[in-house]
This record gives sequence, structure tokens and C-alpha cells, in this order.
Amino acid sequence: MSSWALLLFPAFCGAVVGLLVGVVAVGGGRYALWSNRVWPARSHQTWRHRFAVCTAAAVTLVTALALCWLFVAAGDISTDEDGFSPWWIALAAITASSYLFSYHLAPAPDRTVRTQDRLGEV
Repeated sequence: MSSWALLLFPAFCGAVVGLLVGVVAVGGGRYALWSNRVWPARSHQTWRHRFAVCTAAAVTLVTALALCWLFVAAGDISTDEDGFSPWWIALAAITASSYLFSYHLAPAPDRTVRTQDRLGEV
């Protein structure tokens, strides 16, 4: 087999994982949009932080579950290590990148500022 053919399976697995993480990120963003209707953000920056937190939390929860499943399936459970596990470093990197990208790509909602006199009515 050629070296290009050996890259087909990892590329397919990466595409499936990317699709699943993307779907979960969209779900977190939809939850942020719903929460903005129920509890409007006071400013545009507050809205961006809320969108980023909801998206990053959804991605982190699903990724943590997947990493725990891989960790247990690999039989790599040991409590006598003194070092920091690379699984935690990967999860922190995924969480940080998800937060930063969703913060910068947060959509502008219709109402981001709550008015003081009519409790959010426009």
C-alpha cells in the first residue's frame, strides 16, 4: 500500500469527529441564543462571553466524555503517575480554542442591550 492510502482511515475518522464536534458546538450556540431571549445580555461583550461559554461548555462536555471513553478503552488507567496527563492537556487546548473561536465568531443578536425602563421591551 502506498503512504497516501494509509492516510485515508485517519482522515475519515478526523472528519467524523470534526462533524460531531461541530454539531455539538452549534447546539451550544443555539442554547446561548435561547438564553438571550429569556435573559437578555446587558452588552454586546456580555453576549459574546455568554455565547463562547455555552459553546465551549458543550464541546468540552462531549470531548471529555469521549476522552474518558478512550482512556478506559485503552486500559491506560493508573493512579501512581506524578506527571500531568496528556489527556488533560488536550482537553484544555480544545476548550480554550473552542472558547476563543466562538467568542470571535459570536453572532450579533437582535437585542443585546436591556433597556432600564421597560425590562427589555423595545
